[in-house]
Amino acid sequence: MKMRKGRNRDLRHNRMGILGSPLLLSVCVGVGVGVGACGDGKSEDTQREVQGTLRFSAVVGDALASCTTSYAGLGTTSSEAKLGDARFFVSQIALKDGAGAWVQPTLTAANGWQSSGVALLDFEDKSQACSDTGTVDVNEKVEFSVPVNASVAQQSKGLRFSVGVPFELNHNDSATQPSPFNVPGMFWSWQGGYKFLKVDWLVDTTSTSTASATTRWNIHIGSTACSAPAATSPPTAPCGRPNLATIELADFDWRTDEIVVDFGALVENADLSLDHGQAPGCMSSPAEPDDCTGVFSALGLGFESGACIDACEGQSVFRVQTAP
Repeated sequence: MKMRKGRNRDLRHNRMGILGSPLLLSVCVGVGVGVGACGDGKSEDTQREVQGTLRFSAVVGDALASCTTSYAGLGTTSSEAKLGDARFFVSQIALKDGAGAWVQPTLTAANGWQSSGVALLDFEDKSQACSDTGTVDVNEKVEFSVPVNASVAQQSKGLRFSVGVPFELNHNDSATQPSPFNVPGMFWSWQGGYKFLKVDWLVDTTSTSTASATTRWNIHIGSTACSAPAATSPPTAPCGRPNLATIELADFDWRTDEIVVDFGALVENADLSLDHGQAPGCMSSPAEPDDCTGVFSALGLGFESGACIDACEGQSVFRVQTAP
């Protein structure tokens, strides 16, 4: 895939400041540093905590993801497009230790980006192609803590997370929820719940002459087939198509590695040049097999079932690389 260069990688990491370093390791020791951090003088092994950070880096092929860059060679027809939005929720995070056991960290309250074990990652900054959606704030990390005696406190051997919001939190009234559950543009309705992943493309159609050409190709992944009396009512049972991808990445050490999310891979098997009759792009509707099947496959999901195929092992959007 031929790509134009994106923003300077160093600038992106400098923007995060010293707290953004994946090597950050903060251990609260002793009494008097803070009751919330150290407890009340009980056993050190149960009261001390290690603070950690999961770093995410968004790309489109070989270029950094940006609202200001035009990317060529996208999808099955090598379309050219700009990112108009790029956000997704992650939840049910677990780290694997050297013995193969999974340990669930505690997500800390982090400037409104995390709550109830769910974090919102936001790679758009409301500039240029993203100016009509999203926010100026960017979040490329998940902050967590584990007890200092936890098996993953010093090193991890894998990472697992879901792309989306668990059913128990997915159908609340967004207007009354804490951030990030109240962020505009990420909620459908009480019945449908949240948009787990929102990646919009502004497509260049100057070389396309067909009547069905579209200038915007949106990807909104969320649960469907949710039974409720009305769109303003939450379902009482899990949705028929949960569309909640579970991503497992081997050989991931949170101290030295970062998670790369490739929005180009997300549309590798999609045709961004056409509107197939529904809303342009993939809105997760069961009536959109032409637009959604390739996108779902990139996440390891079956379009017909909304469930992982072979534990979502075939996903191609997320990978691990050593943090710079």
